[in-house]
Amino acid sequence: MAGVLVVILEVALLGLLSWMAVFSIFTLFALVSFAPYVHSGKKKMLKMLDMAQVQKGMRVLELGSGNGDLCRLATERGAAAVGIEINPLLVLWSRFKCRMHGTAPDCRFMCRNIWHTAFPADTDAVFLYGMPEKMSPLWDKMLRELKPGTIIVSHAFLFPGQTPEAQEGNVRRYRLAP
Repeated sequence: MAGVLVVILEVALLGLLSWMAVFSIFTLFALVSFAPYVHSGKKKMLKMLDMAQVQKGMRVLELGSGNGDLCRLATERGAAAVGIEINPLLVLWSRFKCRMHGTAPDCRFMCRNIWHTAFPADTDAVFLYGMPEKMSPLWDKMLRELKPGTIIVSHAFLFPGQTPEAQEGNVRRYRLAP
C-alpha cells in the first residue's frame, strides 16, 4: 500500500513540475511578445470596467486576458467579452472559471498571439496591461482594426503621443479618434 502511495505522489509531483515548466515557458514568451501575466485585484478590475462604462450589450476585448477575471466581470455587467491570451494553461483556467460562474456563453477566450490575431471590429472597449515598448505598435494596430470611438483602458502604461481622456491613479482611458 505504501508503494502505491509513493507512486501516486511521484506522478502528482511530476505533473505539477510539468505544469510549472509549461507555465514558465509561456510566461517568458508573453514577456517578449506583449506582457507577462500579473494578477490584478478585483478593485482594480472594477475601476477599469467603470472607466469604460461597461454595460449590457457592449462588446469588450481584453488583450492578455490572464486568468479571465476581467472578462468574467464584464459579462456579469451584461457585456459580451473576448479574451486573447498566449498561455494555453491560462486560457483553459479562464474557460473553466467562466463555466463555474455561469458566464461562459458570453465569455470567450482564444489562445493566440495578439500580434497575429485580428481584433473583432465591433469591439466597444479594449482592456490591456502592455509593456511600454509595445504600446505604440499596439495603438497603430488598434487604429487599423477597430472602429472609431472604441474605448481603450490601459493599466499602468501610457500610449506615447496619446493623451488620455480620463485618468484615475494609474488607470487611463483613451478613445480611438473618429
